[in-house]
Amino acid sequence: MPTINTRIIVFAVIGAIILVLVLIFAGIIPGLKEDAVKTEGPTGKLTVWVLQDSQLAYDAAVKRFKSVYQNMDVSFRSFSDEKTYRAALLEGFSTNQGPDVFMVDNASVMRDANKIEPLPKQKLSLVQLQNFFPRVVERDFVSLDGRIFGLPLSIDTLVMIYNKDIFDAEGVAEVPKTWEEFNAIIPKLAKTEGGTRITHAAAAIGGSEKNIDHASDLLQLIMMQSGVSMTKTNPFSASFSPAGDDAMRFYLGFSDIKNSVYTWNSLMPSSLDSFAEGKTAVIFNYASSLEKIKNKNQWMNAGIAPVPYPAQAKCQNEYECRTAYARYYGYTVSKQSKLQTPAWDLVLFMTTQSDTAKDYMEKTNKSPALRFLIGQVANNPEFSVEAAQALIAKSWQQPDRDQVASLFSEAIELVLTGKKDSAQALQQTEDGVNQLIKEKGL
Repeated sequence: MPTINTRIIVFAVIGAIILVLVLIFAGIIPGLKEDAVKTEGPTGKLTVWVLQDSQLAYDAAVKRFKSVYQNMDVSFRSFSDEKTYRAALLEGFSTNQGPDVFMVDNASVMRDANKIEPLPKQKLSLVQLQNFFPRVVERDFVSLDGRIFGLPLSIDTLVMIYNKDIFDAEGVAEVPKTWEEFNAIIPKLAKTEGGTRITHAAAAIGGSEKNIDHASDLLQLIMMQSGVSMTKTNPFSASFSPAGDDAMRFYLGFSDIKNSVYTWNSLMPSSLDSFAEGKTAVIFNYASSLEKIKNKNQWMNAGIAPVPYPAQAKCQNEYECRTAYARYYGYTVSKQSKLQTPAWDLVLFMTTQSDTAKDYMEKTNKSPALRFLIGQVANNPEFSVEAAQALIAKSWQQPDRDQVASLFSEAIELVLTGKKDSAQALQQTEDGVNQLIKEKGL
């Protein structure tokens, strides 16, 4: 008889528990309602500052993020130009009202390191980073002690943009692959009057930033292709000679009227304008410049090709010689952020997940950074050149990209005006960069 009573009590308790659970889920009595079934975690709002992108470009990554952090919101602030963005960052950090996640220039990571909370090592190992991204990402965003300071979604590289109609009209059947081949087509494409006045330039090369967009980047590329390391460690400093001297003389040869490859001078108009008007056959720029060119001339029949490389140079291997110049941004987390863990998780969802990175690529038409996607677009003419160049791209840490560009541009002008020879001008540039390094505390 006691056994029967015990069973009745047990069944009654179980029934009562079931009834309470049913009432809770029905919402009749307080309990585990809809809000409570969500994953426990931090609450709040992540602020993300980006350049030249709308929030729509990040929808897939945010959706993935919110599937884990269901109690958090993400807000974006987009900037249209780098100067405004940089000024807003400086003001935000100085007042402790900056973003949780922001974009950092690949050449200025170490300059901004004091504002960045590095990625926790348990979230992404160095081996994983190497498997995810081209070598340039490790060189740019990983410190000597192995800390990761940012991750990219796309990698932009300097490319050769050429006028297909001019090439065809002048019988240039193949786009030059090496600088030697490039030199050979200059006489076919360049047009002059009286042997001095250039009416149609073969290429915008050999001048300064006065009339060549990204002239500094192009000169630096040629220097790196010639084996110039650009910097040295212990202590960190700029180092451009002696290989840089030959590279600078090669670059300036295109502005030397006595040279067989003479095709540019200081009297030429802006390189972008001249190209859009069909008066320059080749420019070296970034794929993003095509939109500006199309706005000036919607009928422009432009092609994109890899930058030439030296067939013979003092390089250790082919990878060193076939260098492309990388200019891109990585996403990082502010040291001031109170939500650093979810902030880095958002960056990881954005940059290392192939589906979210692919969604970004398709919405922005920007060349991918993930090795997986680089392989996928190898045969896509819209991305193939930049994607392939990302694998051989290089950059170097600079105290201030704009000021460094000005120093290189000034060096070019000093030689063109006869005030200094190339070796003296390059030494002045090196000294100027090292002074900036001291001032910036790198």
